[in-house]
Amino acid sequence: MLLIYLGFAIVLIGGIGFFIAAFKNSLLWGLGCLFFYPISIVFLILYWQDAKNPFFLQLIGIFIVFLLYFYCIFIVFLLYFYCIFIVFLLYF
Repeated sequence: MLLIYLGFAIVLIGGIGFFIAAFKNSLLWGLGCLFFYPISIVFLILYWQDAKNPFFLQLIGIFIVFLLYFYCIFIVFLLYFYCIFIVFLLYF
């Protein structure tokens, strides 16, 4: 569970880095990325060299969160079916 929070922290750091890159380029780019999300995609495409590192950092964080989330779901289902199997063995 702690690693999921680490993934969220990595996404947050990547987002802050993206806004820093936008504000370094121009105040208008920074404000546009902050208040109007499609501008972030345009900024990413136009200023790829400035925005690629924060973008990939966000992707890594999202990958960590989803990977660990589905791993936790898998473990819960595995324990659930194990308990059903034990109950089945005890009563039949």
